[in-house]
Amino acid sequence: MHHDMTTVTGARTALRGRLAALAGLAETLPPPVLADQIEDLRRAAVADGLMAADRVARAFTSALAESRCRNSFAHWFAALSDAIGGEAADQDMVADACLAAVMTRLG
Repeated sequence: MHHDMTTVTGARTALRGRLAALAGLAETLPPPVLADQIEDLRRAAVADGLMAADRVARAFTSALAESRCRNSFAHWFAALSDAIGGEAADQDMVADACLAAVMTRLG
């Protein structure tokens, strides 16, 4: 069990590092390129069993495709980071909370 927790923690740390680097570049990337990068993160999160991150990343890329988030990148990146770090016990609850936080911040 300890090994599994170490693996999950390492995966979360790596994903958050990738996410932070992407957040730093987000304003300079065309939306389709940013969406592709978020999709890569989403696939990595799914491979590590981080299903809350899957849902938040899907919502983020959907918002990008609909041009609904250009001025709210910080909110989306914060929510995705929270979803990556969320407790594994209830991934649906974590995803719901992260998505609600974005909607609240957007007004």
